[in-house]
Amino acid sequence: MAQITALSSLYPYMTMELPGCDTSSICLLALKKAARRFCEKTKAWYDDLDLIPVVAFQQDYSLAHKYDAFVHRIKRVRVNSMEYDPCTYELRYETDLRFRSRHIPNADLDDLMLTCGTVGTTTIADWQAVTDGAVTITIDDSTYSVTDLDFSGCSDLEDVATVIQTGLRVAYDDNIGFVRYQDATTGSEHFVVYVESGTVSYLTAGASGTDISGSGYMNGLTGTGALSAHIQVDVVFRPEFTVADGNMPAWFMDRWGEVLVAGAVAELAAQPKTPWSNGDVAARALRQYNTGVTKAMAENQKEFKSGKLLTI
Repeated sequence: MAQITALSSLYPYMTMELPGCDTSSICLLALKKAARRFCEKTKAWYDDLDLIPVVAFQQDYSLAHKYDAFVHRIKRVRVNSMEYDPCTYELRYETDLRFRSRHIPNADLDDLMLTCGTVGTTTIADWQAVTDGAVTITIDDSTYSVTDLDFSGCSDLEDVATVIQTGLRVAYDDNIGFVRYQDATTGSEHFVVYVESGTVSYLTAGASGTDISGSGYMNGLTGTGALSAHIQVDVVFRPEFTVADGNMPAWFMDRWGEVLVAGAVAELAAQPKTPWSNGDVAARALRQYNTGVTKAMAENQKEFKSGKLLTI
């Protein structure tokens, strides 16, 4: 099933309501304005960013992402899984996380994350050919032999990371340890292995089967991988005002696309002396848009809950 990520994909739903308005530039401008207003008001476009390695005493961190958008608001910041109070950091230029001087992460933090080197192969067929993958992962100075990794059913590298993570948890016999694939958004395509408490170390060769620890696959051996504390940032996005079309997430467009259409139709139908002017259509569309905004704001209140914040 094709997934909608571009605002232009919503044109047909607009022209049904606006006979005579077949100018794509006018439709796109209205959609852009509706999307921007909707996101600012509801905070409905959110995501957790790729994990960021801590650099001791570094104050500013770039909030890299893959969207044509700015960070509208930071929802939450965790350093080595400890949540920071909002008064300890700020959003700078809508692109960077800045820690306030007394709360900058320092060199005393444990290494909870291994950032592997550039992945050895991004060709999924190469991974699918491995049905007996193996790697040894160290957590809290204890080594865990992760074996019998079957990647034949994987469709992308995120699936590969999930298979490795499941294998790690089987070897550990607990739901501890995370494996994520991070794309070139943060510089290169690579895997990260991390925990929420304890420490991790470099990968070592698998005990049996196809070794995936080295440069051909995960690329997380000593000398290539990098150990650090980690920063987890959850953010709210706002579309760029001048974006050509948009690359909004498919889940967001599927959930809220009708609301964006209603907002755009309400604006255009209310314009005087145009072939598509229609007060009744404008009023109906505005009611639909406002209902969607109310629903999104209610969902936002329910879905995002946070415990007591830690001031570090």
